[in-house]
Amino acid sequence: MRAAIGMTFVIQSSPALLEPQGSNPAGWALDALVFVVGASFILGLLMPLAGALLALTILSFRLWHPAFDPGLLDALTLKTMVTVVGVVLLGPGAYSADAHLFGRRKIIIPRATNS
Repeated sequence: MRAAIGMTFVIQSSPALLEPQGSNPAGWALDALVFVVGASFILGLLMPLAGALLALTILSFRLWHPAFDPGLLDALTLKTMVTVVGVVLLGPGAYSADAHLFGRRKIIIPRATNS
């Protein structure tokens, strides 16, 4: 799921990054952010930070720049934002850079004592 979302972001943002002359600076910056977040999702690197940054960026562009529609915002809908937040809350998983760098977390629930 993490890789599918990351590949979607990388593929959606690549055309504007390869030919930046056709887009405005705000659109190029949004495409660059989406590309970096997509790569971060694929690698599983700093996922909570990347997901929160992307969700806040999508929300801010939707609220403060409703007329700004570079085509990328069509792909970054509310449904995509909710999916990103869900994946971030699930965590990067066992096969990720975060798990390798910071270790996997174990949640140990202590047994209740009958006293």
